[in-house]
Amino acid sequence: MYRGQDLIYLNLNLWEWVKGTIDKICLAEPITISEWNGAWERTYFELGGKKRSSGTKGCPKKAAYTLYYLGRITGTNRPCLDWSYQKIKNELSKNGVYAILAVELLKKDPDLNLHDLWLRIKEKYKTELNDEPAESNQGGSTVAFKLFHNKKLISQCQLKTDKSQ
Repeated sequence: MYRGQDLIYLNLNLWEWVKGTIDKICLAEPITISEWNGAWERTYFELGGKKRSSGTKGCPKKAAYTLYYLGRITGTNRPCLDWSYQKIKNELSKNGVYAILAVELLKKDPDLNLHDLWLRIKEKYKTELNDEPAESNQGGSTVAFKLFHNKKLISQCQLKTDKSQ
């Protein structure tokens, strides 16, 4: 069972990375993926990140963006959007779908380890979207896993909006 506390991801504190990114873009409306990407990468290096490949890695960056954009990260005042998996995939990213699936699966079974979580994500992704998921976890589900277990994600959408495809 995961007990929280371990927020280290790519040798940085994941929460500081996510929060630092959010702080940089919080005044921008509407928020674009390019603004998020720039803020994500700048925050990585400000926190002491060394490898450009880690700071620009798309999978965790897109998962964090999806969690933020859909209002799942605590303390952001973003509206909680309840989008279909297909809409998330089409408008945000495949890794965003992995992150949302991770949160949903962890709510039902918080004792899942990261390996078993990924197996369930792949199964549900294939079933729900009739599409092949990635072979391996490239970071999207890890971001959701760590934020979930450290209580950095909202437990439930209070106001569900935009259930559209």
